[in-house]
Amino acid sequence: MCPGPPAGGLTTSWAACSVGLDPTKQGGDLLWTLAAALPDLSCAPSADAYTVELALGPTGDVAVGSLCSGYVGDESLAISFNGSGNYLQNYTLGGYGGCSQILGIDRNHDLVVISEWPEQLQDDDATAAVIGPGGSSFSWSVSGYSSFGLPPLLGPTWDSDAFGNFFLLGNAGGVTLLSSTPTLPGAGTELLRGGAMGESYQGNFSGSFVADQTGGVYRFDALASTLDLGCGPMVPVSAASAYLARIGPTWGCVYSRVLPASVSVLADTSGNATLVASSTSSLDLGCGALAAAAGGSTFVTRLDAAGSCVFGRSLPAPGLTVALDPTGNVVVSGLVGATAVDLGEGPLAPLGSEDFVLAELDASGNPLWSRRFGGVGITFASPSVSTSAAGDVYLLTGWSGAVDLGGGPLSAATGDTVVGSFSSSGAPRWSRGFQFPAGAQVGIDGCGALVVATETNFNPGCGNILPPNPVAFDGVPYIAVARFAP
Repeated sequence: MCPGPPAGGLTTSWAACSVGLDPTKQGGDLLWTLAAALPDLSCAPSADAYTVELALGPTGDVAVGSLCSGYVGDESLAISFNGSGNYLQNYTLGGYGGCSQILGIDRNHDLVVISEWPEQLQDDDATAAVIGPGGSSFSWSVSGYSSFGLPPLLGPTWDSDAFGNFFLLGNAGGVTLLSSTPTLPGAGTELLRGGAMGESYQGNFSGSFVADQTGGVYRFDALASTLDLGCGPMVPVSAASAYLARIGPTWGCVYSRVLPASVSVLADTSGNATLVASSTSSLDLGCGALAAAAGGSTFVTRLDAAGSCVFGRSLPAPGLTVALDPTGNVVVSGLVGATAVDLGEGPLAPLGSEDFVLAELDASGNPLWSRRFGGVGITFASPSVSTSAAGDVYLLTGWSGAVDLGGGPLSAATGDTVVGSFSSSGAPRWSRGFQFPAGAQVGIDGCGALVVATETNFNPGCGNILPPNPVAFDGVPYIAVARFAP
């Protein structure tokens, strides 16, 4: 029989990775399974379609959701559990007109559900709910009317910080309603903030943003014309110009600068910004001009909370992606061609025609370790890299053939899920291949645990998770969830 959540309900905090972990289990061993019965209003089993969704939190929280669509109505359904599989919160919202749903868990362990209806049959065409595991919650809605199915909708971009602030873009052609403040004028796009620092907004928003982890945000985008966000005019110097601006908790500008190219931005818990860009020519992202390699480079620059340089590096491989660990270390990864690549620890020789590289820099930009994986005929399927609260690094991917992730050749077939884990010093921890049903939603949570959710019954090595007739009530199916040790 498959192990289920421990008896007795929620007995420990959801805010620590120790919840739900078993010290006797090795990496990739099954921790627990459950059959999640989603809340439901009016779904009809003979007419409705379901789409399974999975979201994972910073300390092992798991949220699963489903969209119910059919002639009876459309519903957003979601439920969340802590790292032990103990129930935390649920959410149900009914509507009409082909709803869509964004599901997430924020840095404060809150369940996030954003639902949209692209038809005029609802008074509230879009709703965002943030539901805290301690019982706190708030929500926003955007209202409007359109006979062409184009009401004002909430944008898909959101972020949060560990203080409990939640940020969301609202495209308010109608009216934006906050849960505890007066109605705001529906004019253009607004950046909404709710939570620990109260509900407020910044109007006339454009571009992209990330939470700066202190209650404010970093704003960034291409810079086509002069722009002043409160720190003085930013004037483009070329067609490739972009900008970065830090906006503080009171929505005042802390600093801004013009950049020579568009960047992606990550913020750490100290408010530092890590900028990432690819280019075939030299770039200065705030630490002086850095040369590009012949085939192009990935540029990684860190600026402190005041905009001063911490470090800048040019890595001789374009298109690499970046993740941050809890200490501010920078993990870079990506696909490279059949040439040697030096990410700071010496050249990494090619293994196949398209290999995968993985490397880590410390918080000051110094190289710590680097590795390269691949083989003849190997193609990596949707590789993604993340870090855990303990600082370990995880690679989630798949392939057909055999690849050595440090523990010897690991064979996998097309469609298999492969996980490789490495310590903060680059030492291989464990690697395994898994076979899950087609269409299963798979991810690595903030503790480093592999989590899978699917409506299809499957056997994780202890028998089938779902009951013989996997239907909960009103025709809504159970969702099978399994969590494996990090």
